[in-house]
Amino acid sequence: MEKIKKVSLSIIIFCFVLFNSCKKDEEPVYFKATIKSYGFDFSTGKAETSEWTNSDGRTTLWQPGSGNNPDYPNNNYIWWMNSHIENYSNQTKNLGEIDITTVKSVNKNWDTVPDIIPLLKGHVYVVKCRDGYVKFKVLSTKTTVMSSPVEIEYYFSSTEKFEE
Repeated sequence: MEKIKKVSLSIIIFCFVLFNSCKKDEEPVYFKATIKSYGFDFSTGKAETSEWTNSDGRTTLWQPGSGNNPDYPNNNYIWWMNSHIENYSNQTKNLGEIDITTVKSVNKNWDTVPDIIPLLKGHVYVVKCRDGYVKFKVLSTKTTVMSSPVEIEYYFSSTEKFEE
């Protein structure tokens, strides 16, 4: 009888270890937000309420750097602008329609005038923040609203790696 108890206990422990070790990895945490023309801070997940120059960037209805891409006319699209952070240069990279989870690090080959692509639904972007970097996917845009709202899902990192 004692032997049966020991075998049963061993089987239970084995099963417990087996099932817990086969558990799927946790899904990365992506946050949703609406970013607007008054700015957004990705590390805190909050919209800027006082001055957009304190934020990680903001939306705008014209291409940063006074560009004018003929494929994307100003006032018909929304762009991300963060040129106030460093060297008065926009630091944004449009990666196109890709799976956001495949972006593992920052590509500092930033888009430049006049080839800065606006925030397009389904596209993934990597941008420089005041205290790190963010990758985000555009879920929707509304060019008909003055505050230029863009709904996104995002993942912030304080380093150049997006370790999920």
